[in-house]
Amino acid sequence: MDLCSLCEIKLTTENDSREHIIPNSIGGRRKIKGFLCQNCNSTTGAEWDTELSKQLNPLCLIFFIQRERGSPPSQTFKTTEGRSLTLHSKGGMSPAKVSFEEVTVDGKSSIRIFARDIKEAKSILKGVKNKHPTINIEQLVSDLLPTEEYHSGMLEFDLAFGGPKSGKALVKSALCLAHSAGVASSSCEQAIEYLRRDGNPCFGYYNEQDLVENRPLNIPLHCVAIQGDPDSGLLLGYVEYFGIQRMVVCLSENYVGSKISKSYAIDPVKGAELSLNIRIPLNLKDVYAAYNYEKYDPIKMQQCFEAVIPVALAMSETRERDRVISEAVKFAFKNCGANEGDLITDAQYKKLCQLMAEKLAPYLLRHKQP
Repeated sequence: MDLCSLCEIKLTTENDSREHIIPNSIGGRRKIKGFLCQNCNSTTGAEWDTELSKQLNPLCLIFFIQRERGSPPSQTFKTTEGRSLTLHSKGGMSPAKVSFEEVTVDGKSSIRIFARDIKEAKSILKGVKNKHPTINIEQLVSDLLPTEEYHSGMLEFDLAFGGPKSGKALVKSALCLAHSAGVASSSCEQAIEYLRRDGNPCFGYYNEQDLVENRPLNIPLHCVAIQGDPDSGLLLGYVEYFGIQRMVVCLSENYVGSKISKSYAIDPVKGAELSLNIRIPLNLKDVYAAYNYEKYDPIKMQQCFEAVIPVALAMSETRERDRVISEAVKFAFKNCGANEGDLITDAQYKKLCQLMAEKLAPYLLRHKQP
């Protein structure tokens, strides 16, 4: 049996684990055995992979990534208008916190509640009664009229990426792929020194040129690649997340095995594996330059982002349209006066159309030309 690549304990059928090459938390699927013991798998997952997924969670949400297990956690963002909204993995947003305001129009007072659902709105009304004890809460509850509105501002995302924990997660991915290709982890001295003993980071940001030769359009892909050349003594890795964050990794400066080139790539939106040609034509000088941020261009990173963000916008628009139509139809049928299975009368048909129009109005107005 193999040894654990991190703690070097002998792996057995009892303590061996299935390690994702790319973490499940960001959409990875392929797993290998004989790489980490269960304890190291659990520890690095909780520490390194969790930090990686936390930093990439905004992208996981806006691209609606597909996980094997679970969903990306909802996350609250500020808008350019200063509001706080929570973005959910299944689409849609809700107020980050419940609140209410009293509005007076033409001498008539009303209460406007910002809540995620009717249940939450009702709980707010109980607090209103403490301030206005003469209010008829039961009447207010029965008069609740749920409405939806679209904010006009833009969500502000922090796409900062880096640090020792997420750095170790990406180096672990490259080491994992190398192991799956038959390269002993013990021969990847640069990666081992960094992962086991907190040595110098052996990765750097790289977008000087596109290393994916057949990059598919409009796919925010994840990929991991390794390339070993005994002539140069370099065993290099390349890791990319969402087509945006791109890093090179030096696993070894003393590689003596046969020439090797392997990659694993996935479309995290569909969960489908991709076949990519990835070349890493770098020498040691290039690698050190990447370590010193000399191979990173923020303008090119912005271009990478702009190449895939239309995918997220189109997906979001399609999901919202389908959601609005579905909820409008359900609401209209529920409140038009017809029972399930009944033939609809002319009056019920008119009521049904009216209710659907009312429910669709905010969405349609949002798309109205100025």
